[in-house]
Amino acid sequence: MNINVGFAILADINNKMTAAIYVENQIVAIIAGPSDILYEKLKKVFL
Repeated sequence: MNINVGFAILADINNKMTAAIYVENQIVAIIAGPSDILYEKLKKVFL
């Protein structure tokens, strides 16, 4: 069974990032934090 999950970066301004996590094309969480740390964590989980 394939479940579509991933993340989309909504904004990245002055090293502050906002990203949305989605499951089956529905946003389940919106997270924010320092760009470099947040991106590394998202990369480990999704890529």
